[in-house]
Amino acid sequence: MTKRVLRTLTLGCAALALACASSAYAKKPAIPPHLVDASDFDIAGVKIGMDFDQALKAVVKQFNVAPGEIIIDPEAKSDCPLDNNKGIKVITMHGAQHPTLICYKKDNVSLTVSFETRIPIDKARPAAVWQVRYAVPGGPILGTEVNVAAMKEAALAKYGEPTYDGRLPRLGVGWCAKVDSLKSCSPKDQVRLRLLDGFILVLDDPRLQSAANQYRRDLRDSKLKATPKF
Repeated sequence: MTKRVLRTLTLGCAALALACASSAYAKKPAIPPHLVDASDFDIAGVKIGMDFDQALKAVVKQFNVAPGEIIIDPEAKSDCPLDNNKGIKVITMHGAQHPTLICYKKDNVSLTVSFETRIPIDKARPAAVWQVRYAVPGGPILGTEVNVAAMKEAALAKYGEPTYDGRLPRLGVGWCAKVDSLKSCSPKDQVRLRLLDGFILVLDDPRLQSAANQYRRDLRDSKLKATPKF
């Protein structure tokens, strides 16, 4: 075998080995996120878009609270959670046409259901749930992660495979149909479920709050509108 042939074979083998090595260390294609439609999810039986009666009925059923334990605070003189750690508080902000919050706190569990004005306006069902927040003690303020594992385990058991899992509590876990460049559920044009800091579970649809805020701005501007004539 001539030297030229040997040299050619040697260079060919070297090139092949380099190609194989490069392939082994090549960046693997990104795994697409597991997108989830969270629009039918619930926390404690409460779903996004429910009216006040539906949401209150769901909370009463979930926590087996007697109707007599429900506290009505029409002037919103005290905030959630309950001072007496018992029952459900319904808060109607002064001047509002519908309740704005349902709060429950007992046995180290707190639930807050937030309402917005339903758009388009519906006099029969004026309020719509836009956010549900379920929390247990924990996080950096208390300096404990005692409930973190249990919260995540319960969330995964109920809602299934998440869209993203930050592994660490501070990175969170989320279920949603749209993600941002970091593959998190931050886009606000959707219903999304997020486990924040390991101990706060939040189901929300920011579009409902945005629509209500825009309605109020338009209503205000219509009342302030003037026709200057000099």
